[in-house]
Amino acid sequence: MKPFVACAALCWGLFASAMGTGGQRPALLPLPLAAHEGFLVVKENEAFLASAQELGTIRAGDAGDELDCDYLTLVEQAAEQARRLGANVLRIYEHRRPVLWGNNCHHIQAKALRVIDLTPYEKEILWHPERHLRQVDFKAHTVGRPFDAATSSFLRYRYFNRAREGVALVRIENVFDCHRSYFKDVSNAAYVLAHEQAHFDISEIHARRLGCTDN
Repeated sequence: MKPFVACAALCWGLFASAMGTGGQRPALLPLPLAAHEGFLVVKENEAFLASAQELGTIRAGDAGDELDCDYLTLVEQAAEQARRLGANVLRIYEHRRPVLWGNNCHHIQAKALRVIDLTPYEKEILWHPERHLRQVDFKAHTVGRPFDAATSSFLRYRYFNRAREGVALVRIENVFDCHRSYFKDVSNAAYVLAHEQAHFDISEIHARRLGCTDN
């Protein structure tokens, strides 16, 4: 299957090299995004006005009789491709749904973007051992709240159909909700932050128990 075609890093680099003048070195492409670095998917009906470097265009979805081309699977594949380009934002600008006769696949087109600081735009954070919570990740208001801080997290499952392989995959994710978590201006911020990280870590323990296939 050819789930996507990326007109991306190589073409961009060659174009930048060809356009360089006056002895200036062309800007280097960013390194692939590490697993713990934040990533944002902007759906086709959502606005995203941040200043960003465009790294490429990603087209996901194949024609005809392909089986593994549902919307969530394609978004997952496109996001992974964008991360390999060094992007931290996937902005989907076109989504074509399957038609009754003929093509049974979803199709998406998206831009792979890189913003300098993703923090203002992050809505959620997936648990990762190298990504610890920061005070700026807590974005809910603090007026009238009873505690110094509060962490709101939830477990989410993602279902991926692999019809061609005859299997279905379920992934359990431990998610920190930025806009439902708050953090007051306190003198012992480091201690409070460590306490909130512990809450998030406990949620990860339950996520792993839920995802264990041996029990």
